[in-house]
Amino acid sequence: MPDFVETMAYRGEVPWHGLGEVINDDMTTKEKIVAAQLDWNVVKTPMFMKSLTGGFRAVPNKNALIRDSDEKYFSTVSDNWNPVQNLAIVEFFDRYSKSGGVTLETLGSLKGGRVVWALAKLNHSFAASTGDNVNGYLFFATFHEVGYSTFLKTTAVRVVCWNTFQAALGSSGLINHAKQNHMSAFDFEKAAENVERAHENLTVMEKQAHALVDLKLSTPDTVMQLAQVMQPELTVDLAADPDNWSKQVQQVMESIACAPGAMPNTGWGVLQGFTHWSNHVAGNSPDARLQKAWLGVNDKLSQQLNTNLLKLTDKDLVLAT
Repeated sequence: MPDFVETMAYRGEVPWHGLGEVINDDMTTKEKIVAAQLDWNVVKTPMFMKSLTGGFRAVPNKNALIRDSDEKYFSTVSDNWNPVQNLAIVEFFDRYSKSGGVTLETLGSLKGGRVVWALAKLNHSFAASTGDNVNGYLFFATFHEVGYSTFLKTTAVRVVCWNTFQAALGSSGLINHAKQNHMSAFDFEKAAENVERAHENLTVMEKQAHALVDLKLSTPDTVMQLAQVMQPELTVDLAADPDNWSKQVQQVMESIACAPGAMPNTGWGVLQGFTHWSNHVAGNSPDARLQKAWLGVNDKLSQQLNTNLLKLTDKDLVLAT
């Protein structure tokens, strides 16, 4: 497996790295967990310090968060830090799979087990424009690490850009968050309410997509939209000369023009070009690229670009919360 991806199971298309185990509808929750090599729990164990007079004593409110299968250390957490167990995530999606609401597509662990995710396909799709079909997904991730929240996202993925696993943060950049920190037990019932809102969100996403398809942008307009999030020092006068564009802006402009399903000179095409660059071009390695696209700066830049472009449409298109 690549360094960023520790373990993985998938349905359908083989991931870009060609590794992982296949899952299907006939498998039990436990069998899916085993296929993804997620059949382990995270546990808190007290931390101790060596006394100056010899021996050891417990450090108050300090625990090592470890994996019970191999005692791998993940993070140092407080007494009231609540992990979300891997099994609970898959059980959550299987609850909806049985009713036909979602189909679990991929699940696995990242960063040596510190991040566990599951991606499920919703029975909901739309066409952004003729032949440009978009599928709805739910993405659930939890961090076995201090400083991060557990979250559930509604996302829309263009079929033309689909790639198992890379699609988890979406090829459209149209994302809705439901977050909860680890200071209390994760509220799966509240998360279930977000699943119910997913179809409403996707209806709004469809309207957003149509608005962005209708938003016409010249090349200078496109460059300045990218500059707002990628090269803020670039002025309108300087933007007229491609030699003044940063390497990243140049690469995104190429993706806007040449990526699968390219729709240059539209807001939709700009957003898709940025996401193609983020998922397939940016960074020095697939691991670095995916980490930035999923959990890092490029995810945030994509959301900001989407927000900026939607403002240009003068339409009030807000996702359900």
